[in-house]
Amino acid sequence: MRAAIVARNFGQAVELAQAEVDRNISDPDAYFELARAQALASNEGLALDALRKSIELGVSNAAQRLEDPAFEQMRNSERFAAIADIAYTKAEPSKGTTAKRAYSSDVSISNKPGGGTHIQAGDVVLDTDF
Repeated sequence: MRAAIVARNFGQAVELAQAEVDRNISDPDAYFELARAQALASNEGLALDALRKSIELGVSNAAQRLEDPAFEQMRNSERFAAIADIAYTKAEPSKGTTAKRAYSSDVSISNKPGGGTHIQAGDVVLDTDF
């Protein structure tokens, strides 16, 4: 698949990534690669579907993976923001994606890809772009 991406043959990359997902339907990395391929092929909706599935299945370093350049064109979409919220919620503090918790164990503060801050206190969420 990577060779297809390097050759800018995104259609073939999507086919190869989809075949990998079909072989390994519970593999979060396979879904992540499908999301990348779909994003590069300008299939935003399908890319976001695969990205969400990847994060829901527990892909490692989810918050960091959102910084992949393949997702650049969709970073400002509401769907991407919702997926990012899931990733930040699942982020591991030891990976540096979640800042120290303040005031209560129900409050988390993390940096968003591309800048900004994600703050969550229970079911209240505040996202900044600075």
